[in-house]
Amino acid sequence: MECKLRFTFKVIASPRDRKTNVIAITLIKTEENTSYILPQDMIHVGEHVEIMETEVYKRVRKSLSQRGQERSVWITLKENLKHRYLDEEGNIIFNDIYLEQVVEENKIGEPARKKENQLETFEKECRRFDIEENIDKIETSRLCIDFRDLNKIIIPQAQPFPLINDLIIKTRN
Repeated sequence: MECKLRFTFKVIASPRDRKTNVIAITLIKTEENTSYILPQDMIHVGEHVEIMETEVYKRVRKSLSQRGQERSVWITLKENLKHRYLDEEGNIIFNDIYLEQVVEENKIGEPARKKENQLETFEKECRRFDIEENIDKIETSRLCIDFRDLNKIIIPQAQPFPLINDLIIKTRN
């Protein structure tokens, strides 16, 4: 069974001579989207002789010319590469060292998760204070909202609309 890993190559400054550019492997991803990083002394592509011999790497090397450029490519692990990057159980290794797994936060889902947590916390507090009616919950949630940020978002119109704070003050009386 063939296995593929996604290698991220990046042009960085050489640790010996800061003026010289070298290609480094900054990240290795599995097909399950799990990311791993190499120890700092093993990121230089010269440590990965088998990778350098692949056609994919040769094309990557041609496409990287300036410091800071980055390319992520899938490389199918043949037998010689499998033994170098996977142990018998399929764990990611390099030179018989297990690589550190990187937990990447889901940038798209993170704000939604925060909002869900805030709503869950609000619901718990409502239950704790015996606030059962939806109207009471809405009035209570209004007290938790900071309207200053919302007012900053409102775009001034040709016909000016009242600010939310003004409406709240009017409705209180």
